[in-house]
Amino acid sequence: MESSEKLYIFCDEACVNDKFILYGGFICDYDTQCGIQDELYRFKEKHGLNREIKWNHCKAPLYDRYVGFVDIIFRYISEKKLAFKFMSVERAFIDYKTYYGNDKELGFYNLYQMQLLHQFCVPYYNESLKTKFFIRLDARTTKYSLENVRNNLNNKLKYKKKILTYPVVNIEPRDSKKCIHIQLNDVILGAACFIKNDKFKDKDISDAKKNMALYIQEKSKINFKKNQNSLKGQMSFWCFKLKTAP
Repeated sequence: MESSEKLYIFCDEACVNDKFILYGGFICDYDTQCGIQDELYRFKEKHGLNREIKWNHCKAPLYDRYVGFVDIIFRYISEKKLAFKFMSVERAFIDYKTYYGNDKELGFYNLYQMQLLHQFCVPYYNESLKTKFFIRLDARTTKYSLENVRNNLNNKLKYKKKILTYPVVNIEPRDSKKCIHIQLNDVILGAACFIKNDKFKDKDISDAKKNMALYIQEKSKINFKKNQNSLKGQMSFWCFKLKTAP
């Protein structure tokens, strides 16, 4: 995917209470995010998907429709119209006391910033185009200000890119019930998190989820279980190593 004057980033998090936390989402230009939105809503209407699309809603009667739903984004990826990125963090090694003053929300958003900076903003900023980023995160209950995230990203981008402008225009929460992009993220990220945290042996897991997870992994051409450190490509998986990790 090439850079553009205006780029939109849609991100989510998953498995915040499991061994590995995952952050993930996609980046694309304005026309692409409008196009994929229209296509996903038309698909939902055509196939009678009236509920919110979620990883946790993936069941046998809906399996084929969920496959068709995620196939839409994989087509956009194959056409190089957008890029999807994953970042995993091993929760046991997050040292909230040393680095975040025991503030878990600060730690949570600091890690979010790491992904947004290194997987999206730095590689896709284009100085000649003066790229502007518009970031949409899955809404969650928090007192932490997203304006702090925006300011931190802009400061780090200015330092890394040696620029004077502020590329991150805004960061806004999006209710997944009303945002089809976040619903799409939830399914893709849920599958990656399922495999990364090795949920296959859980007795309450349906075959539909197991098959969906394997299907998304195959389409992604990424081994979600294996530790990887890739920042490049249309789809990439970054196992972020904390200083306290072995």
